[in-house]
Amino acid sequence: MLPLLLNSAMDSILKHRYDKYRADNTFPPEAQKPFIDLVDQILEITSAFDYDPKNSPAKQKELEIKIDQAVYEAYGLTDSEKATVEESVI
Repeated sequence: MLPLLLNSAMDSILKHRYDKYRADNTFPPEAQKPFIDLVDQILEITSAFDYDPKNSPAKQKELEIKIDQAVYEAYGLTDSEKATVEESVI
């Protein structure tokens, strides 16, 4: 998910890809909306009274995967780079 951006493997992969965005490495506002919508859905799930963080619902996992995929796409990661990131966060 979004913590992937903080991961050193992800940082090194993305080092040369930041030029697609502003100098401060943030997404332009129109590119942020899909991420915000997905995070809002996750927050709705995790704020439920009966939420168990040790047993995340399938819907939450699905949304987290969508965020990961959107980040990979936004930065144009190759399959090999995606695999490197996935292996480093397991």
